[in-house]
Amino acid sequence: LDTVGICYPIMGFGSPRIINEFIKFLPRLSKKKLFILKTAADFIGINHNASARVIKKLEQKGYDVFYDRIIAMGSNWLVEYDDDLVKQLYITAKEKVKHMSKELLEGRNRRYSPKLAVKLMTPLINWFEDEIGGRLFGRLLTVKRTCTKCKLCVMNCPVQNISLKNKGIGFGWKCIWCMKCIYLCPNKSITSRGFKFTILKRGYDVKRIVNDPQIKGEYINEKTEDFMGHFYDYMNDPSI
Repeated sequence: LDTVGICYPIMGFGSPRIINEFIKFLPRLSKKKLFILKTAADFIGINHNASARVIKKLEQKGYDVFYDRIIAMGSNWLVEYDDDLVKQLYITAKEKVKHMSKELLEGRNRRYSPKLAVKLMTPLINWFEDEIGGRLFGRLLTVKRTCTKCKLCVMNCPVQNISLKNKGIGFGWKCIWCMKCIYLCPNKSITSRGFKFTILKRGYDVKRIVNDPQIKGEYINEKTEDFMGHFYDYMNDPSI
């Protein structure tokens, strides 16, 4: 292949631990072209430094990281977006992917230039979220009596932090705070003993939202004046 890509969600304004571990196993390839696609609840500047550590590690291995892009999706952590906004972002994301594909085929270069404050602040936040917050969150997860031990959480944990033991479901210290186990649980049996405020009360199910014809995906328009209004230009300009 002439070009390879790495895709991952932004967590704590940076890259999740699992991606940094993955890069360790990549072979050294001189000048191999590589692009990065990240998803996040927002595309704004504080997320523009999210690939810094990843890019540095890749370049040390000889990769030519010529393209780095954020595509906004719904929020699954702390802040709950309206269903119409989630669907609108999903629809927009499909158009962004088309634009991104065109730019990649044309060999366009695209890299973020984060402000100095962002460069200094976000690595510290990401380290705290990943090494302390995420691990502690995972260790403090617990299951309710409604748990049927279906092992869906065990099978879908990306870092194998969940296990089924004699006493039931157990959680370790490897969690990356992706929330997958919580939102996938069919009985909503998994919760947190100390970080419940980060869990969305209605859960996060993009497939349900996208496939629901009652949800129109018409949340942002030219008259939107609150903070979410900044999504208007993003949704109407494919190059952003």
